[in-house]
Amino acid sequence: MNLAATTSHAPPVLGRVPEWTVMITDQGEPQSAFLRGHQNLSGLVDEAEAEIIAAFASFSTQLASVVMETIDQAGGAAVRHDWMRMTSGDVTGDFFEFCQQTATGAFPVTAVRFR
Repeated sequence: MNLAATTSHAPPVLGRVPEWTVMITDQGEPQSAFLRGHQNLSGLVDEAEAEIIAAFASFSTQLASVVMETIDQAGGAAVRHDWMRMTSGDVTGDFFEFCQQTATGAFPVTAVRFR
């Protein structure tokens, strides 16, 4: 199961503030980051990496360092359209998982997966 921590901190882009949600594994490792909806990928290219790192940094500077290293080793963040659904929630946060478009409760996301 993955814990998702929502942060909003990025500069406005075309009148909106992207709200990246970061997902952390049960082992405390970065799993992914996503924006709700299928965003324009070409419009995210220049800012996505910095925004994703900043989203993890607002959760944990150590996670941000791991994410920055992972992105650097991969030669950049592989931002893509995907589908997710909420699996549960409690006082510690909301829990999401990647799924097929046809899954019950599926919603579109623009995401980067690290694991």
